[in-house]
Amino acid sequence: MKKKAGVVAYRINSANKTEVLLISTRKYKDSWVFPVGTVEKNEPLRAAAARECLEESGYEVKLEEKIDSIIVENKGFRSEFTFYKASIIGEQENYEDDRERIWVDPDELMEKITPIFLPIALSFLKLHKS
Repeated sequence: MKKKAGVVAYRINSANKTEVLLISTRKYKDSWVFPVGTVEKNEPLRAAAARECLEESGYEVKLEEKIDSIIVENKGFRSEFTFYKASIIGEQENYEDDRERIWVDPDELMEKITPIFLPIALSFLKLHKS
């Protein structure tokens, strides 16, 4: 089974409201996901999650608690996705420029996120409110 790690990254905006980061996918137009990618050999999950966010979005994050893991099957392949809650601590100019980034209000998250990540979005919302 392939291991993948990612983040649900958030920030507090100037109006003191939480916003959640989503990035566009390469395969599906108008589809939004959390930053996530494949864990490299001998790489800790937490390190992979932070690296993937930086590569895909340009945002440096501070990882917080684990949100959840899900197993996704696609065309006979199984992947385990592990996600962490993460706050934004910096930004760099260089990132995968074939992706768009948007910040959404947590109330919009469930309608914006691609369906396979709905359980992660729901877990984040429960965790974030507590």
